[in-house]
Amino acid sequence: MIKRSLFFRVAVIGWLLTAVIGCSRANNDPRCYPVTGKVTFKGKPAQYAVVSFIPADTAEGRMPAAGVVDEFGEFSLATQKRIGGAQPGKYLVKFTFRIPGNPGTDDAEYGRELLPKKYLDTATSGYEFTVEPTDNDVPPYVLTP
Repeated sequence: MIKRSLFFRVAVIGWLLTAVIGCSRANNDPRCYPVTGKVTFKGKPAQYAVVSFIPADTAEGRMPAAGVVDEFGEFSLATQKRIGGAQPGKYLVKFTFRIPGNPGTDDAEYGRELLPKKYLDTATSGYEFTVEPTDNDVPPYVLTP
């Protein structure tokens, strides 16, 4: 009886591992390509701003991608699955920019939105970008009040 129980547990664990590994391989291979760029607001690096690339055609099954702007105004995109880059295709771009009250801590409270409303929505931001199957360097995003 103990042998059957052990065999059953090993079989179930093996099946679960196979399912998990199979799914993770499928999800980790979306054929993403590096996307980098710069964002400024009022002529300065927009540190802590978030750049979001939303697929222009959701029927194509592409994942959104986003990146956080660093102290130099630079960002690089990653998909929701934390895979670097973005899948090839056309994207609409939106931004948010809230400076954390306690940068670098787990309890960073974010202040009010600093950007005009037009940048918060892909329909009104005025920005789009087509990711190609190569390294992609986005022209600088110069955001104004």
